[in-house]
Amino acid sequence: MDSDSERRLRELRLNLAEVCLEGRVDRIAALCRNPAGDALMTMINSGVRHLAMTKADQAVAERCHRILSVEHDIGRKVAAYLALSLFSFP
Repeated sequence: MDSDSERRLRELRLNLAEVCLEGRVDRIAALCRNPAGDALMTMINSGVRHLAMTKADQAVAERCHRILSVEHDIGRKVAAYLALSLFSFP
């Protein structure tokens, strides 16, 4: 993969993670029902999880871990799990 493609994949991954962490179910659902396909699953299956994490990636992943460990709202936990799955394997 060339460096420009890798950069774009990383940016898309961060954007998708932020959408998930916003916790807006309607936006997450729209990503999963996109006419072009399920954006989250496409990104997860793209192999981007195999790329080394940048500091920005690590910050988002740590935020996800924090939500998963202390949050009581199931919806927020699911959103954080979806976001985290963009960076690592479940």
